[in-house]
Amino acid sequence: MKTKRHVVGLAAIGTLGLAAALLGSRVRAQSPPPLVATGQFGVMGAIRGEIVRLSVSNINLLAPPCHATLEFVDLNGDVLMLATGAPVRRKVELEPGHSAILQFLPAALLQPDQTRLNFRPVLLVQLDGDIPPPCVPSLEFINGTTGQTRLAVPGAERLTGFNHNETLVEDR
Repeated sequence: MKTKRHVVGLAAIGTLGLAAALLGSRVRAQSPPPLVATGQFGVMGAIRGEIVRLSVSNINLLAPPCHATLEFVDLNGDVLMLATGAPVRRKVELEPGHSAILQFLPAALLQPDQTRLNFRPVLLVQLDGDIPPPCVPSLEFINGTTGQTRLAVPGAERLTGFNHNETLVEDR
């Protein structure tokens, strides 16, 4: 009798837990989380004759698609604008294993008396709870004449909630 009550109680708790998990996932799917900067880059500078390329790859083959925005901003945080008025920005949805790029020619944004364009690459990614973002950024400076990569920079991971004092061994 006692065993039967114990089994019925465990079954009820399991059913309630499953129902809560299913309902919780539905609510979460209806309201996508905001985009946050994940790949962090500092201020860079480029000159005429170079091509600047920001790349992002969804490297986790078991992860959901990566929703990301690639953009270049000026020193005030405003998105760089082409002469046509279009922003130097691209929104992508990358399936696992896929990549995307956004590139521009600094010469197209420089005034005749300027020799260097200062900017900052930005990658914004939609985070999915506690799952780390599968999107990995990189930045290249390419010689426009030879096509050779002059400099490649991986984006530094954005650290949030990091506690260097966290105990990794269970206290007894």
